[in-house]
Amino acid sequence: MSKFAVITIGSDRPGIVAHVSTTLASAGCNLEDVTTSILRGYFAMVFVLAAPEGMTEEHLLRRLQPAATGSDLRFSVWPVGADAGHPEPTHVLTVYGEDQMGIVSAVSSCLARHQVNISDMSCRLHDAGVPVYVLRMEVAPPEELSIEQLERELQATLSPLRLHASLRPLETEVL
Repeated sequence: MSKFAVITIGSDRPGIVAHVSTTLASAGCNLEDVTTSILRGYFAMVFVLAAPEGMTEEHLLRRLQPAATGSDLRFSVWPVGADAGHPEPTHVLTVYGEDQMGIVSAVSSCLARHQVNISDMSCRLHDAGVPVYVLRMEVAPPEELSIEQLERELQATLSPLRLHASLRPLETEVL
């Protein structure tokens, strides 16, 4: 089997997931990892899939193009290798405060300095009188980094920006 990543983006409407996943299933593709989100009225979706041997990026794009008919959906497809592995997230970091430029940059730079891997991230701007920005990340700190040290570093980074943070263990879901 060949592995591909497929990105879909366009104006949100019901049925996008159904149409794209059905198209891929009919092409013999197995969806292995999926993430979706609606960002200010735009739908974004990423699939990592296994496709039948011999399937190419161009073939997948041709199969997906009918889903874009009459809409502004856009697709991008590229080959990916075997799962490269990644550290499992152990903590959830939530940052919030008055909206300002550079919040994601400040937080992600602090985490990068300490080799903390970000495995999932979402950000939302809540327009309620004073715009409040909320950033949520699932993170995997390296074993040698103490959580207390990470909390101190985050506080030092966020305090000048008048931002607040909560770092707590990630509750794992049992399947």
